[in-house]
Amino acid sequence: MIPLRLQLKNFMSYGEGVPPLDLTGMRLVCLSGDNGNGKTALLDAMTWALFGETRASSDDDVIRLGATDCQVLFDFQIGESEYRIHRARGRRGGAAWELQIRQEDGSTRSLSGTNARETKAKIEQILRMDYQTFLASGYLAQGRADEFARATVADRKKVLADILDLSRYERLEQLARERRKEAEDRETDAERDLRAIEAELEHEDRYHLAVEAAETRLVAATAGGEVLRAEYDALFAAVQRLEEREAKAREYEARIPEIEGEITGNRRQLAEIGKRLAEADAIIARGPEIERVHKRAGELREQIAPLETQYDAAIVLQREAREIERRVRDAFDALDRERYRLDSEVKVLEKESEERERYESEMARVTDEIAGYGDMTERHASIEERRINADEALVEMKALHATFCARRLAVQKRLDGLSSSDLPACEYCGQALPPEKRHRAVADANAEKDDLTARERDVVAQGRDAKKAADLCRTDSEQLQKSLRTISTLEARHAQATQEHLRIVKRTEMLPDLRRRREAYEGQIARREYAVAEQERLVAVSARLEKLERVTQQLTDARTELARCENAERDLLKLQAAHGVRASEPVRAGELSEEITRRESQIGKARKQISEIRTATGALPERHKELAAVSGEMRRSEEQARLAEREIGQGAALLARCADLKIEKVRRTDERVEAAREKDLYKELIGAFGKKGVQALIIENALPEIEAQANELLSRMTDGAMQLRLLTQREAKTRSAAGASIETLDIIISDDMGTRPYEMYSGGEAFRINFALRIALSRLLANRAGAPLQTLILDEGFGTQDPRGREALVDAINSIADSFALILVITHIEEMKEAFNTRIEVTKGPRGSTFTIA
Repeated sequence: MIPLRLQLKNFMSYGEGVPPLDLTGMRLVCLSGDNGNGKTALLDAMTWALFGETRASSDDDVIRLGATDCQVLFDFQIGESEYRIHRARGRRGGAAWELQIRQEDGSTRSLSGTNARETKAKIEQILRMDYQTFLASGYLAQGRADEFARATVADRKKVLADILDLSRYERLEQLARERRKEAEDRETDAERDLRAIEAELEHEDRYHLAVEAAETRLVAATAGGEVLRAEYDALFAAVQRLEEREAKAREYEARIPEIEGEITGNRRQLAEIGKRLAEADAIIARGPEIERVHKRAGELREQIAPLETQYDAAIVLQREAREIERRVRDAFDALDRERYRLDSEVKVLEKESEERERYESEMARVTDEIAGYGDMTERHASIEERRINADEALVEMKALHATFCARRLAVQKRLDGLSSSDLPACEYCGQALPPEKRHRAVADANAEKDDLTARERDVVAQGRDAKKAADLCRTDSEQLQKSLRTISTLEARHAQATQEHLRIVKRTEMLPDLRRRREAYEGQIARREYAVAEQERLVAVSARLEKLERVTQQLTDARTELARCENAERDLLKLQAAHGVRASEPVRAGELSEEITRRESQIGKARKQISEIRTATGALPERHKELAAVSGEMRRSEEQARLAEREIGQGAALLARCADLKIEKVRRTDERVEAAREKDLYKELIGAFGKKGVQALIIENALPEIEAQANELLSRMTDGAMQLRLLTQREAKTRSAAGASIETLDIIISDDMGTRPYEMYSGGEAFRINFALRIALSRLLANRAGAPLQTLILDEGFGTQDPRGREALVDAINSIADSFALILVITHIEEMKEAFNTRIEVTKGPRGSTFTIA
């Protein structure tokens, strides 16, 4: 991973308007500046973008004091691919974490997951490391230089496993475990199936005996069934013949009621013919009267025709009169509506004119109130400027207080070290201090501590003053804002009153004209000066309607008399029909009498035939019983045959199943043997791919390379006085495990004083050991096949070295420069800065931290 560009906004000590940090093409860079200026914050921005991790105790602490949100834009390169991460966070919620890759045409394509967890996993997959591995190898973070050396044995092995990409062997081990479990399951399934097959094959002989017995029963049932079938067929034919004659008798019995019904119907028709003849005689007797009424109805229809023509003319005149009346009424309504509208407008304007003086008084009063407040806007701007200055001063005092507090705690830690032993060691060279130097060092430390304490008190006092001034400005600003809101309300009221006043003045100008028009309409209505032609036409039409009233009465009388003759046509038709009945119905009556005699003769013959059939079919019930008995015996015989056939089929299927099971037994036996073989094979692979197998072997082979890299640097930094070894085995100390070895990963250091564990070193020597180990790990990570790490970041420890030790560190850094695409060294020591050609100087001002590149 090679950092290319970093852009910050409101991140930790950095505010807005910070220029991008462009590292493109840089190889060995020194990042310098005073403590607290924001050097490490730049690296926190990188780790926050990559892993979501920083020195901050909470996520909101990465947001600059006084800001509501922060953003980081980080571009980096891995191999030939360039990636971009955008990360943002707000104090009131809302966060973004986006991963993009730059394409050949310069555009970007998103690689982000659906949530933050998936995006983080994608970044770690691209980097091929997590945050802890990054700290233990490529990033010597402030206060964490001994991350690898102080780690437990298990954590040291995890770091090496991540660097050497041993996760693929863990995946292979897991895959082998899954395959071994599958083989065990197959072996168990085969064992279970084989036991079931053996249990079923034990019944094969019983299946053979059952089939033979069923075949014997089938032969006997088939022979008996043939005899019963012949007997059944003979009985069935006799019964069928008797049932056919019985059906004929039932057919005769059913036909007799039908014939009787027909006779009854014929007699009913005779009675109806007699009735129709009587009715026809009565109508024929009224013939002269019917003909006279029919003639009078014709005469009335001839009188009504001309009267209806005159009546229609009267109807037309009535419609015309109604239409003229409607037009006259509409003209009156139109005049009256316009008069009413003008009258309403006059009344509204007269009422509004009374409001004119009230609005004039309101405008004058509001103008006086606004003038009483004076110029509030200028005063409010002045107070806001003082508040902003006070807030910025408070932020600056807090930053200074944090710096002085950290320095005082460091001095106190040095005092504790000087007081913890009679002969404390020098923090720079590690040699024991004589008493006089110790007292001088204690006095200097106490003086520095007192100075820092006093400066802390001054900063706290200044901070209180700044906060008090800011709070006072906020109070004044709130009061002024209330006054400004009141003025705004008054101005709105004045504008509304002015607008209403102008509207009333404009509207009341129309009042005289409206009054004049209203009086004109009232006079026109009083003189009936509307629809004059229609009124004259209405008088003429009314006169004609009076003359037509006598025609209406004549037409009414004729229609009334015609209504009394309304049955004349119908009665004449009835008279004609009565003559027809009298001519045809006597013939029909004679025919019906002859049909009745013939049907009664048919009934006598049918009853005679029924009696003869009943005598012949008397034995039918007994034959039915005999047929049912034979049929039952035949069904029982057939059922026995079917049962025997089913048992034979079931037995044959079971025997066929036994034959298949014998084949299946051989196959499942082979599968069980194969599953057992695979289970043993994967068990061996689990051990081979496990932590004690090939993973331990790879770590064992990598340790000499780490030792060689670390010892080369230690030799440069200590003139060959120190060497280290990494032990993976040690003897057990308990009596019960005597002679056995324990897996470990211990760091053993040898120098002029002999061989000691790493934990026995401190100060400058411990840092050199840590530095050598971390650089060796970083170089291993950078050189292994396919690893993306090409950057080394050093943010620790130069203050613990004396001038000669610093020179050795710079020489060691220069010696490894070709192994990395970028080495970034962070320091505030002046003589260290001069040792590097490319420097990024970080400074801090009232607006936050910034940097320059030299």
